[in-house]
Amino acid sequence: MKPKRVKAGTSAMRRYEELRKEWLKRKRRLFVVAFLILFVGAAVMNVIYLHVFPFPYVAGMFTGMALATFLAMREFTPDWVDNWMLGAEGEKKTQKQLDSLPPGWTVEHDIDTDHGNIDHLVCGPAGVFVLDSKFWGGPVTLEGDRAIIGRWGRQKPWVWDDSKAVKALAGQTGSSQCRV
Repeated sequence: MKPKRVKAGTSAMRRYEELRKEWLKRKRRLFVVAFLILFVGAAVMNVIYLHVFPFPYVAGMFTGMALATFLAMREFTPDWVDNWMLGAEGEKKTQKQLDSLPPGWTVEHDIDTDHGNIDHLVCGPAGVFVLDSKFWGGPVTLEGDRAIIGRWGRQKPWVWDDSKAVKALAGQTGSSQCRV
């Protein structure tokens, strides 16, 4: 029986959903208070503009603004949560590129290990490769094992040097992972 193939980004997306759910739970009281304030404010404006001034469209505008404000507050999660979703998207883009490899190559995604997960394990005639996907914004240059990421709108670039973690992950892979 063939093992079930895992799609790239599955664990990162699962982590994003967990973190988003936890964040919403922690902020529940804030959302309830904000909803009540916006609802009462919209109700007051509706009474004023429906009964004092004959402008019903303004009442609808206030109701729409209150609803849009509440939904925006609830939907825009912090960057530390959204980064997991972006990471999953980066892994999916890498998978799309790896799908075009010629016959003789096999690719496994999202392999769990003691040191985290391997995003992509590529096996073929040229050897075994461990790929770690990232979704970076801005130009990326390589200096040895380090990636220098120039972030849009920021003067100081970010330096990513996680070669030790990648090498530890690679050390846990065996020929049993590759089905060539």
